[in-house]
Amino acid sequence: MTGCGLGDDIPPILQVIGDSGEVYAQDLSAEMILAASTYVLPSHSRSRIRFCISNASLLPFADDYFDAAYHFGGINLFDDVRQAIYEMERVVKPGGRVVFGDEGVAPWLKETEYGRIDVTNNSLWSAPAPIELLPEKALDVNLSWILENCFYLVSFEVSKTGPFMNMDVPHKGRRGGTMRTRYFGQLEGVTEESKRFVLEDSERLRMSIQAWLESAIRDKQAR
Repeated sequence: MTGCGLGDDIPPILQVIGDSGEVYAQDLSAEMILAASTYVLPSHSRSRIRFCISNASLLPFADDYFDAAYHFGGINLFDDVRQAIYEMERVVKPGGRVVFGDEGVAPWLKETEYGRIDVTNNSLWSAPAPIELLPEKALDVNLSWILENCFYLVSFEVSKTGPFMNMDVPHKGRRGGTMRTRYFGQLEGVTEESKRFVLEDSERLRMSIQAWLESAIRDKQAR
C-alpha cells in the first residue's frame, strides 16, 4: 500500500489477505512509518509486514512484483497523481488490481446544499475523481463513491495488452471499409464536386464507397 500514513488500513488488509499474505506499507514520511509500525507491529506478526520509506511516484520495487496495490486518502495532494497511479500499476502483476481513493464529493451532489456544506467544511472534498489519469491499458475499471458519497474509489485490473477490439472486420453498408480503414484512410481536401461524384457513382454501381475507391485505385495502377 502506498501512503500508509498512521497504518489504520493495515490490520483490515491483513485480515483480508489471510495468514499467507504479506503487506508492504510505503510512505514518504519517516515519522509516519514509525507511527504506523508502532501501531501495527505489537499485535501482528512482523514477518507479514514490511515498511518502506520512499516516494509513491518512484516505488523501489521491480515490475510485476505484487498481487495488488492500494492507496486511500492522500493521493489528491500528490505532486504527480498520474505518475503515482502508473507506479502502482507498474509494480502489480498482470491480472492483479490497483485500488485507490480519496476525498471527493460525488459530482451529482456538488451543487446541492449537502455538497456545498461538505466542501465548505473540507475543501479537499471538492476534488474530482482522477479517472482520466488511468493507464491506457487498464481493464475492468470501476468508479464509485463511498462514505456518504464524500470519497471516490477507483479500481482497475492491470493488463499488459489493454482492451481489444477487432478493428479489421469489414462493414456492410454504404460506407464500407473497416474501423481501421475509416480512421487511417480519410482523404484530405476533397472538393464537394469530387465527393458528390464518388457518392453518386458508387450508388449507381451498388458498391460501398470504400469498395469504389479501392477499385478506382486498382484501375489507375493497372494503366
